[in-house]
Amino acid sequence: MKRTHDTLHDINDIDISILCLPNEIWENIFLFIKSDNKILLYSVCRRFQQFWSFVKEMELKRGFLWTKGRKDAYCSILKKAINVKTIGADAPLSDTMFKYITVNTTSLYIINSRSINGEGLKHLSMNIRTLELPYSFILNESLCHLSQKNIEILNISSSQSITDEGLYNIPMSVQSLDISRCVKITNKGLKYLYRRNRNMKTLILNGCYLISDKGLKYLPENLIELGLQDTIFITDKGLENLTHTIRKLDLTNCWKITNEGLKNIHSNITYLDISRCDKITDEALKNIPLGVKTLNITKYRRNISDEALKNIPLSVETLNISYCECITDEGLKNIHSNVNKINIRGCELITDKGLACLSGNTTIIQ
Repeated sequence: MKRTHDTLHDINDIDISILCLPNEIWENIFLFIKSDNKILLYSVCRRFQQFWSFVKEMELKRGFLWTKGRKDAYCSILKKAINVKTIGADAPLSDTMFKYITVNTTSLYIINSRSINGEGLKHLSMNIRTLELPYSFILNESLCHLSQKNIEILNISSSQSITDEGLYNIPMSVQSLDISRCVKITNKGLKYLYRRNRNMKTLILNGCYLISDKGLKYLPENLIELGLQDTIFITDKGLENLTHTIRKLDLTNCWKITNEGLKNIHSNITYLDISRCDKITDEALKNIPLGVKTLNITKYRRNISDEALKNIPLSVETLNISYCECITDEGLKNIHSNVNKINIRGCELITDKGLACLSGNTTIIQ
């Protein structure tokens, strides 16, 4: 049995001498960190701030530019970064900075982009493949500058100014689109997307609360991943419209989904998140399609109990039952041996006695 504590609450248990590792080791560590997370590391601790200048130099040699600071300082750096392929920033930048991005750049991540309205997008080259501008103030008319680009990954989440009409300008080349919390998007916007791009693979609609069952009729035909977290008007009926190509489905906090609705989920789904769906009970797990390998059923105060774990499909290998307050040691006895990773964080009724019932090769997160 393996136990791991992958939680920030356990940071005090980690030997802080890791921050004193030589730069050569940190150089290798950073190679495995996701691009858009590199910027966030600046705020972790003083050690990382001291290390930052070394990181920028290291990444610049490899064709990456990551920085944090004043707008004028950042634009000055961009003017010199001719051969940079990936640019990232956590800074109050404006549309002016797009002028200094060369044709060699293929990926652009701007975290603090509230002062960007999208007018500068016209300066982007045709070589840009990844564009992430969350929390920006991009306007519908600004998106027209992207319509003929070759962008494959586009993140404009939490852009409060974008409406349905803006989605008609999404490039046909986009394979992954994140418009989470773009609260003015409705079913009409999904219809525009369907006409424009039927080959999209990933569509994240988390928090687009104006989208209903009718909108799910216009999902791209080859969709693989669909995020519907906090889309509160999606019901059991809407799940009938899901395309059979979908493999990953997030229904977190879709509180109108019931036990019967899970019967409408097709058998090709391999990742399913039904956390905080308050109308789902123990019986619902009988309706989960055989084929799901990762199952999240977290943050249930009363609906999910020990009985639910009897109904977990044999295909499930990774199970997240964190913060399910009614699950006890008895429930763990019902978990089949195919589960090799389980998250029980926040399950206060589970003790070491219950954990002993799990397979010896099971990784436990708590």
